[in-house]
Amino acid sequence: MRSLLPPRAILLKGLPFPAVPRIAGVRCTGMLFCLLACTATAAAQSGDSLNTIWTDTAMPDTTRLQACEAMVWDTYLYSRPDTAYTIAQAMLAMARRARSPMFVAHALALEASTWYQRGEINKALGTYDSALAILDSLKDRAGAADMVTNMASMRYFQ
Repeated sequence: MRSLLPPRAILLKGLPFPAVPRIAGVRCTGMLFCLLACTATAAAQSGDSLNTIWTDTAMPDTTRLQACEAMVWDTYLYSRPDTAYTIAQAMLAMARRARSPMFVAHALALEASTWYQRGEINKALGTYDSALAILDSLKDRAGAADMVTNMASMRYFQ
């Protein structure tokens, strides 16, 4: 594969950057487009599969909650935070019905992430704090450390 940069000799001669054969730029641009299109298609397919699991009431609650969490992170959080918030609230309601404090904490963390994405730092911090309290009561040190790290990062960049 050809380099995008011109050979050193061309640079030393003072020739402009377009002295690189044009076909290399076209080929790389095409490959980049293909890579982005394939990634977007794979993400959409992944989101569809996860949504199918999330809405399948025959599946165990834990499987459905895991699919929901992955769907929010992979599909909606950064592109559609309002949708991610709505799904996180549905996940929170289901986790409470299933009496799963671990998934309640995960749903709260997702909700906090959506608040952060929408610029609501104080709401995000409060929600992370709620998740932290649950994780502390479960003695989940790794999860609690994640919450504290997220909260500290938000405070630092605030």
